[in-house]
Amino acid sequence: MIIVGEKINTSRKIVADAVRNRDKRFILDLAGVQESAGASYIDINVGTFINTEPEDMAWVVDSISGNVKIPLSIDSPNPKAVAAAMGIVKGPVLINSISLEKERFDNLIPIAQEFKCPVIGLLIEDGNLPADAESRMKVADKLVTRLADKGVAHGSIFIDPMVQPLSTSMNGLNEIFRFTAKFKSSFPGVHLICGLSNVSFGLPNRKLVNRAFLAAMMTLGMDSAICDPLDKELMGLIAAQEALLGKDQFCMNFISLSRSGKI
Repeated sequence: MIIVGEKINTSRKIVADAVRNRDKRFILDLAGVQESAGASYIDINVGTFINTEPEDMAWVVDSISGNVKIPLSIDSPNPKAVAAAMGIVKGPVLINSISLEKERFDNLIPIAQEFKCPVIGLLIEDGNLPADAESRMKVADKLVTRLADKGVAHGSIFIDPMVQPLSTSMNGLNEIFRFTAKFKSSFPGVHLICGLSNVSFGLPNRKLVNRAFLAAMMTLGMDSAICDPLDKELMGLIAAQEALLGKDQFCMNFISLSRSGKI
């Protein structure tokens, strides 16, 4: 499972304060604990600083890059912020995220091409989110095809079906399940990812809902998630589910993580 650690996001007041005060030690520690917990990427989102996003993105990237062994995920639709990160980052990077919206695609795809980056693609076209599995498949097919035509290999594409909250759309999640099964059978080499906490928005006991949803989606083929790697029960569920799905030979990873106390 590819885990994109979500904790460095200025929508969280403690992170916003650290960025505003240029508290490098806090930011670096937050990246480090996510890496130690098993994250595959560290996501960086400073989008709440609308007027200074490129400068703030560059500062956070400079604080972290080269100080962790895992790559960064540059989380912004703003090409200036993404370009600022690319001018500083050391090593590989993931661009989060592109879509079929013309301006966003045209601005971000040259950066992805130049730096040969994997990308997260959102299933949005002309500002609209598809309502059902069939509509999502049409948009996904178009987006994967366009990215491939621009030189992004299938293995470097992460498709985000844009999960909506369970509290507002029960049937919408059934459509996500239907889409996931269809998508993975049609594009087995393309990754499927989601912002995990979206599903539980507005509900009590959100972590329980997140874990249940992730287990169901992993069974259908989702192989990536933007989530909290510091949630040991969530990480334990991922390890157990991978073993149950035959993706952990002789359960060695599960055993190792259990013995180390990481889950």
